[in-house]
Amino acid sequence: MVVPRISPPSPKRWEPPSKKSPYEARSVDASELASVRLGLIHNPMAGQNRRQPCDLHAYEEALGPGALIRETRQGRDLAPVMEELQSAGVTSIVVDGGDGTLGAAITEAVFRYGEEALPVFVPLCGGSFNAVARNLGSPRLDRPELLRHLRAALSDGGRGLREKQVGTLRLHDPRAPRDVFGFILMAGIPFKLDEYIYSKGGTAESTALYCLANMLVGGLLGNALGKRIFSDTPARVSIDGEDCGCSSFKITVATTLHRLLPGVAPCPPPPGASEGRFSYLVNYMATREMFKRTVKLFMNNYHGDPKHLTGHARTLTLHSHRAGYSLDGEMVRAVDDVDLDLQSGVPVRMWVVAPPDPFQA
Repeated sequence: MVVPRISPPSPKRWEPPSKKSPYEARSVDASELASVRLGLIHNPMAGQNRRQPCDLHAYEEALGPGALIRETRQGRDLAPVMEELQSAGVTSIVVDGGDGTLGAAITEAVFRYGEEALPVFVPLCGGSFNAVARNLGSPRLDRPELLRHLRAALSDGGRGLREKQVGTLRLHDPRAPRDVFGFILMAGIPFKLDEYIYSKGGTAESTALYCLANMLVGGLLGNALGKRIFSDTPARVSIDGEDCGCSSFKITVATTLHRLLPGVAPCPPPPGASEGRFSYLVNYMATREMFKRTVKLFMNNYHGDPKHLTGHARTLTLHSHRAGYSLDGEMVRAVDDVDLDLQSGVPVRMWVVAPPDPFQA
């Protein structure tokens, strides 16, 4: 009997990050698109979807009859939906929600598909802040229109389709039933700022910038808001197993994205996802010290102070952490002592669709 020789799949060759394209990226070959099956997860409770609701029939029309489209209103809806997508052979999942929905979908996909066989994700700006989609350069178009461009790109051999690879964070909270994946972890001042933003009605850019300005003024004047947000958060912090030397901190941030707010980049740019590291910031300065260097701290232009640490890491642990934190804007409020362990997570492939240029022949 002759046993056919099956060659292993060729490794994907990524273009390294650059200033113009800050994520590992590549063009999609037409031969890879023959077996693509699309699925879509729609979260009607996400911020943008609440403000501008879209009927699922519009998505069905945009993606065509072969797409599997499902609605998930709560986190517990995701597990059976992801099982259905995997069983149906879906290879590319459009996520119509915000950063929290995208992280939850990736978490479910890791446990359903497995880390080595993850589908490609297409993030839409269906949430309030949409940090991932905007960092990747997703066009700000009507969502059904963008999906029509996606379908056209798949039919045209991948023309206008760009694949980017983004690292994730893997968070182990011993109170949770399993690890979760995401892109931005915030504790200390950023978590309390998130709480303040949510109290004002959501995480739209305008609301976030308004609350950020109020926070800075409050900290400068020492009013009740400023004192609450700028208070220390008890916990020791270690990075790659090395203690940072603090018993409490002002800010801890870990991210695989390049910007957290428009025009604000307090962490160094993360390396390529294949390197398996994320960017971090740990600050335990006094409030008055922070205000002397506000602009430099916001733009990652302040270095050499042992109380303000930035860099790249594979692991970060908050020991005996007695406060809440947020992962991609999803708030976890707690007061009991836990050790939060953060590791570099699985790289995720994302598709970004460039609409055709009407001025090109």
